[in-house]
Amino acid sequence: MYKEIDRVRSRLALSPWGLIDLTTEEQIRDFLIDLVLDEPAFLSQLAFVRKLFGSTHHLTSDDHAAWDQIDANIVHICFGRLAKRDGQALLHVRPLIVRP
Repeated sequence: MYKEIDRVRSRLALSPWGLIDLTTEEQIRDFLIDLVLDEPAFLSQLAFVRKLFGSTHHLTSDDHAAWDQIDANIVHICFGRLAKRDGQALLHVRPLIVRP
């Protein structure tokens, strides 16, 4: 089972979630926010990713860096102020995604 979890973590680390800083990518962030609003299951998947990486004691240094980026991206989507939406945040996601 741990091999599968490690494989998922490695793939996520190499995905855009682990490589792109969404704080500077407003259009991508807006697309993902629209996805969260249109597909509520996507929010559950983001919460799962945070739990998957939540146990970081056995991650490599590369995985730690990717985790920091993934977590920052998820938190920014859920709690960041949205210019396109008059500075509002996604208040409805707060019960599922907990700010670190």
